[in-house]
Amino acid sequence: MVATVTALPTTSRGLAYYLQLSIRDVVTRSGNEAVRDFYAYTWQTGGIATVASDDANRHLTSFMTDFLDEFLSAYRFANSEP
Repeated sequence: MVATVTALPTTSRGLAYYLQLSIRDVVTRSGNEAVRDFYAYTWQTGGIATVASDDANRHLTSFMTDFLDEFLSAYRFANSEP
């Protein structure tokens, strides 16, 4: 799991940021003997927001929690018993 946060200060005592949560897995590609196994993103979500600097920690934590919930839901759906 990879979490990426890119943040920039705004002119109004705020913060603009991009948050991305990704899963990378080993993927096997058929058809090319030279490159068979490699890492690829198999799930990804993200978002862009602005927030007051004083509220950034709470806001980023909330965003990350939502993204983790989204991942867990997708994982459970993909790996559920028929």
